Amino acid sequence: MANLETRLKKMIDAYAAMRAGASLEPFQYSPNELGSMAVEIAISHCGICHSDLHLIDNDWGVSAYPLVPGHEIVGIVTGIGNAVRHLRIGQRVGVGWWAASCMACEQCLNGNIGSNAELAAMLDFSAEHKIAPLVECFPMKDANAAIARLRKNQLRYRAVVVNDR
Repeated sequence: MANLETRLKKMIDAYAAMRAGASLEPFQYSPNELGSMAVEIAISHCGICHSDLHLIDNDWGVSAYPLVPGHEIVGIVTGIGNAVRHLRIGQRVGVGWWAASCMACEQCLNGNIGSNAELAAMLDFSAEHKIAPLVECFPMKDANAAIARLRKNQLRYRAVVVNDR
C-alpha cells in the first residue's frame, strides 16, 4: 500500500459538476489514504444514468459539490489495500453501482445489498417482454452531450463514458 504522502501528491483527473444542475468540467483531486480493504482503479469506462442526473441536480438533497458522477465502472486495478486478497494490481475489474457495503446491517447480512429485488424485477420484466437494455458509448469529451440526451429521455437505458485520455 502506498504511503499517504505519496498518495496525496498523486492527482486524480475527473469531470465534476461544481454546483447543482451544472455541466461537467475537468476537475482534479488527491485521493484519500487507501484503506486496508480498498481498491484503486484506473477507470476506462463509466456508466452515467438517471440517478446521476438526480445527484447532479441535488434532487434528493444529499449531493455535495464538486460532485463527480458516474458508477458501474470498468478499469485496471492500480492499488490494493493490505487486506485485499482476491485482486491483483494490473487486473481488469468491473464495479457495479454499489461499490461497498457495511456487511453489518440486516440487509447486507441477508445478501440484499443495494436494490437486488428491484434489479431482479427489472431484468425479469425485460426478459419477459424481450426488451434488451440499450447502452450507448460516448468519449469523455462528450459526457455533457450524453447527459443532455439522458435529460431529454433520448437514451433508453444509460450512457457509458469512455476515458479517452
